[in-house]
Amino acid sequence: MEKGRQEHECINKLVDMTEEMMKEKEQKEGADYREKLHLMPPVGWLNDPNGLCQLNGIYHAFFQYSPFNAEGGVKMWGHYTSKDMIDWEYQGVKLY
Repeated sequence: MEKGRQEHECINKLVDMTEEMMKEKEQKEGADYREKLHLMPPVGWLNDPNGLCQLNGIYHAFFQYSPFNAEGGVKMWGHYTSKDMIDWEYQGVKLY
């Protein structure tokens, strides 16, 4: 069980570092090409949005996510939330 927890923490750190590097890059170069009305992960590949639901006035969207490879590769599940289905807030990786 301990090994599984260590692997989970390692993957979390890798995802966080990758997303932070992209955030810094966008701050330097600008974010002119980021989607405004469609879900777009911080970095990498998004596929198969599903798990769309609403709870207590908050909309949730889950999606397959590969932060390390824009063509797929290691897949996890990312999560966005919204109060109006227009402005979405990235909530990070929720499942591996």
